[in-house]
Amino acid sequence: MNKNTFLRLILILFLTTGLFFLYMGYMEYFADIKKTKAYKTTDGYFMKYEMDNTQSPVIYTLTYSYVIDKQTYFIESENKVTKLPALGSQKKIRYQEKNPQNAIVVDLNGGIKYIIVGLVLLVIAIFGLINRLLNHYKENDRKFYKVVGMIAGLFILLIGVLIYYLYGISINSSAILDIWNTVGYMSIIPFVLVLVGMVIVITIVFFQREEPKR
Repeated sequence: MNKNTFLRLILILFLTTGLFFLYMGYMEYFADIKKTKAYKTTDGYFMKYEMDNTQSPVIYTLTYSYVIDKQTYFIESENKVTKLPALGSQKKIRYQEKNPQNAIVVDLNGGIKYIIVGLVLLVIAIFGLINRLLNHYKENDRKFYKVVGMIAGLFILLIGVLIYYLYGISINSSAILDIWNTVGYMSIIPFVLVLVGMVIVITIVFFQREEPKR
């Protein structure tokens, strides 16, 4: 197996895996939306935690309190963390109006995680495929090279924006600090994709000059 064939297989694997994660993510995401469609939203406050030190790093399960009609309720977050937030820090809680004890912590759920992984894999696969295409046409067809390069750059930029948007709707906040406190280093992903997309577009527009006609 030569190098080119191996790279094609890797890119196809990334593409199919990315599509699979997107499918799984959207199935779970829309199931969660359907489940909590009629829920109301209130503020919850971090009150206590349980620590699991059998793993490295230590894993924490967070418990939040929320008040409905002067009655206090407690709920554990499904997402476990490796860094404790400040005591009393807020999270949005969605609860069933008639049964307020039936609630969820608004967090980065499994569906969103699958979608983000799928989008990142798709970006890698499509970037690799387009890069190979661009290398082939760079000298042969400059106009095609520019058009495809612009589309690729804008696509990667928009994927970055979409991932940030998904972060925001999953935690009911688009503030950078809130997203950082929820997803940690994963919050860098959309900014990296936006930066890469911008670099590609700027490079194509300002630094790729037409070959002089002979």
